This record gives sequence, structure tokens and C-alpha cells, in this order.
Amino acid sequence: MARQINEYGKKMVQLNSDEFAILSCCLTNALPCCTSLPVLARWDDIIAYACDPGLVAVLITDQRAATDFRPDDVQSVPPASLQGKLLAFLFKRFVCFKGASGKGLSVYFQGSFLATQKLETIILELAHLNDLQPELFDWIENSVRFLSHPKD
Repeated sequence: MARQINEYGKKMVQLNSDEFAILSCCLTNALPCCTSLPVLARWDDIIAYACDPGLVAVLITDQRAATDFRPDDVQSVPPASLQGKLLAFLFKRFVCFKGASGKGLSVYFQGSFLATQKLETIILELAHLNDLQPELFDWIENSVRFLSHPKD
């Protein structure tokens, strides 16, 4: 069942393998329509943005995010893999807001529903491999929504 979302001027972060951007978005029918703000090339800048209370979503456009799993240290600056970057970003947000359920994010993945489910599984497995706190698992499962959207 599609959920209607009508929020304008909300902020999203776009994570790809080598590029990060802050986006100002209009979310309609659960599909993001975004205008890119200045690209943030520094990981320190993008990871700090996880603490922005106005942030509502992360946009992943790299198809390899759901297929190229490899163990990664999320404490690296930045982590090597896209999944590691996403998990580091989610973990930073979890810490900033002390696991508050209302501070979860929507993760839009440009891929099929099954690929989106696989991405969520990879993120949880990576959190396990990094021995992150158990409360993070609950927060990801209950406060982070992994959503697929069609290719542009």
C-alpha cells in the first residue's frame, strides 16, 4: 500500500559511492523530487548533517548498494563502502538523538522492492559485524524506513 507523503521543503541527504549532497525536497506519493544544494565533498560535513533535526530522508541512487556487500569498519573516515557510509550516517543520527523513535529517517533506494529489502538486511548485518549497540538494531528496524523508488 502506497503511503501519501506531502511534505515540502524537507531536507534529504544523497549518498553515492564518492559524492554526497544535501537536497531540498518535495516528497509526493513517497517519491522524492529534489533540488541539490551545494555538494558536500567532505565526509566530516555530511556525517555532521545526520544531527540536523529537519532531515527526513537519505537518497541512495547507486544500484551496487544492495549487491556489493563487503565487511566495512563504520568508524573509518569515511567508511569504504556505500553501505558502511549509510550505516555510519544512521548510527551518528541514532547517537545524536539518543535513539528517539521520532528521529528515524526514510531511506529511498533506487531499485526494486527486493533489492531495497536486501539493502536493509546488509545494513543490519554490517551493524552486527561492527558490534554496534543492540538498541541501534531496534531503532533501525522500527524507526528507519527502507523504501524503493523507480529509476528516473
